[in-house]
Amino acid sequence: MSQPKRTLMERYGIPVQHLDFQYIAECKDEREIERIVHILRSGEEGYYPDLTKCAEEKLHELKPHSRLFRVEEHIRGREALGEQEWKPIYDWNHEIKTKDKTLQKLSKEKGAELDLPPVRQNAHISLKKPEDSKTNKNETNAADAKVERIKSTDYSKWDKYDAEEEILRLDLAEERIQEETERKNRLNLEKIKASYPKIEEILEEAEANGKGSIHALSDIEREKLSEDFRLRGNEYFRAKEYEFALAEYTKAIQVYPEKAVGPYNNRAVTYIKQQRFLEAIKDCEACLALDPKNLKARLRLAEASYGHGRRRESYQLYINVLEVDPQNSIALKAITELRKMFEDLPPPLSRRMQIIDEDSSKAATPKTNSSSLKTEIQKKTNTVSKKSTPEQSELKNYDLADLVKPNRLVKNKILKAAENFGKLQIKAQTRAKDEDKKEIETKEKPKEVDDTEFSNFVVPGNVRASGMGKILIEEI
Repeated sequence: MSQPKRTLMERYGIPVQHLDFQYIAECKDEREIERIVHILRSGEEGYYPDLTKCAEEKLHELKPHSRLFRVEEHIRGREALGEQEWKPIYDWNHEIKTKDKTLQKLSKEKGAELDLPPVRQNAHISLKKPEDSKTNKNETNAADAKVERIKSTDYSKWDKYDAEEEILRLDLAEERIQEETERKNRLNLEKIKASYPKIEEILEEAEANGKGSIHALSDIEREKLSEDFRLRGNEYFRAKEYEFALAEYTKAIQVYPEKAVGPYNNRAVTYIKQQRFLEAIKDCEACLALDPKNLKARLRLAEASYGHGRRRESYQLYINVLEVDPQNSIALKAITELRKMFEDLPPPLSRRMQIIDEDSSKAATPKTNSSSLKTEIQKKTNTVSKKSTPEQSELKNYDLADLVKPNRLVKNKILKAAENFGKLQIKAQTRAKDEDKKEIETKEKPKEVDDTEFSNFVVPGNVRASGMGKILIEEI
């Protein structure tokens, strides 16, 4: 009886109670939410679009780069790419084919002179010779004859059988066979290498004979040789054998100096590793002469100048790197460090602006007609003729301060502030004097008595009036 297929809930060990809005909102386990989304998408427990959407949103919040969010797409065919995307592929393919054809023609024409190996040809290496095959057959037959199988009923021989000894014998036989094959392969490779001359031998023979010198080779052959030297130098560089790497890079430059951007760059890095900064600067400058917008050459030139001690010059060179790649992390880091060292350095990619007043700019470019220009020229000629007389040809003492003309003249505000302050003091003094005068005048003037004050005066009853309307007050 075949076991029934387990559901995803049984496989993951998730109960039904966990398929709930509240539990999903409170859950913080990425793995469990991922499994819940897998269960809901499978439809084994039913189709719940709102719950599935809620679980997907929670998973996107906890684990946005989950595998469940990946969408499978079909492999793009030729029709998916446009003409602009196909053009570099076609150009590269056409260039490689033309190079192969030209190299094959040149190998046929000049192969006898230079003994160059064939380029890009499939070679079949026969590792086994007919004699070796016969000997191998004899050896295998002898080995089969020696090793005899023990019959299942022969118990006396099974008692003498040692399993560990048999395993050791088999291991030794395998090692012996492996060593023999490696030895044969090594011999075959040495024979193949000996049949073809080395690049150094080709160059030495070419220079000695004079028939096929380096300049007699075509551009494609020189480019191929230069690339071989460069790749060999890269291998030495990875092994940290910098002297051998320098020798290979110099050979690559000598073979094809017209397109030696890569060898110059690599040799500059090797010089930087050896702390030979002047040679590295020269190589970077030579590389930039061939390719002015080469990013690696600009960056290595800045590093070499910084290592040589030219810190301020390296700041501008790092800014030149940002012109090609504004987000270069190495250049940005170096610029921040240099600005900490030298506070007077300007910010990167900044320009100096000249501030000129409108009045001075208008005065510098006046609108003149042709007639006015003629009159001015005549006046100047007259003044020059007058000044050229010996009577007025005395030397003048010029003030050097007059020769320095800044772009903008700023008035001195201290004098103006002092004048305003003096005016304010004068106003305050005059105001204080006026107030003092008013106080003195008010003190000197007598008080004016109103008649209304006596009109309301009450006369007592025992007061006697005596002629002429005079009022007499009786003493108490």
